[in-house]
Amino acid sequence: MKFCTTALVFSSLSIGALAGRTCQTSGGSPTANDANWVEAYWHTANLNAGNVYQNSPTGCSTLNTFGTASINFCGPQGSSQPVSVVSAHLVEILQNCESDGRIGGRNEWDSYHADVFHS
Repeated sequence: MKFCTTALVFSSLSIGALAGRTCQTSGGSPTANDANWVEAYWHTANLNAGNVYQNSPTGCSTLNTFGTASINFCGPQGSSQPVSVVSAHLVEILQNCESDGRIGGRNEWDSYHADVFHS
């Protein structure tokens, strides 16, 4: 029985590992300065909005663009998430995916994801 329990735990861990942060930083990624600025500006401008809504039929809405950087919120059409939640997922990319002065990546949770990418 111990083997089955252990196998179930490892199986659950690998399924859960599919969601989360994926760094996709390359020479074509936005500069770290632009990526940090675009998120900070969007977050500050939307603090009182409460929720961010995904109304695009493509499944992703571009939240803001600055210089070389853009940020997306993606999920089921008509869905929403608190601004603070989307911002936290974007900040996780910003804090963990910088390489050679550039940042790019995706952070997935539930049926949503947030992206930092070249504009």
